[in-house]
Amino acid sequence: MPSDQDRLIRYGIPLADPQGLERWRENAERRERELEQERRREQREQRRAREADDLRGEIASLRNEVAELRAEADHWREVQRGVLVEIVAEIRAEIFERVDQVNSDTRNQLFALVERRFGELMGRVDAIMPDTRSRAKGEFKFANERDEDAITELPNPLPPRRAIN
Repeated sequence: MPSDQDRLIRYGIPLADPQGLERWRENAERRERELEQERRREQREQRRAREADDLRGEIASLRNEVAELRAEADHWREVQRGVLVEIVAEIRAEIFERVDQVNSDTRNQLFALVERRFGELMGRVDAIMPDTRSRAKGEFKFANERDEDAITELPNPLPPRRAIN
């Protein structure tokens, strides 16, 4: 097969530079390779841009989902807090009722014990001093008191009067 150079010579087209056609072909092939590389690079960039856009959309979607989950978690946390407050209030009321009941029972037991011991003590005192029964009936008298029939004179609390001259 005749080369392009041979064909040009056959038609009478003189070649100024016999290597010029080869250089032109090499340059054309190099430009085509560069254009192909540039086209592939643009395709890669476009594909990367699409993937990046897809990733951005996916990230935005995931962020929205996380925000919704956080809002739901906050809601349930508030619900739990409210339930716990109610439960603690009920338990506190029950504890106070039980403490009041225990205090009341303890007070009643203490008063019963004091009354029993006081009764025992009064029994001992009555055994030692039988006249204390009259005191229990309301006939209590001070040591310097006399019988009801006796007339008692009270001392005059005012100082004696002085004679005026």
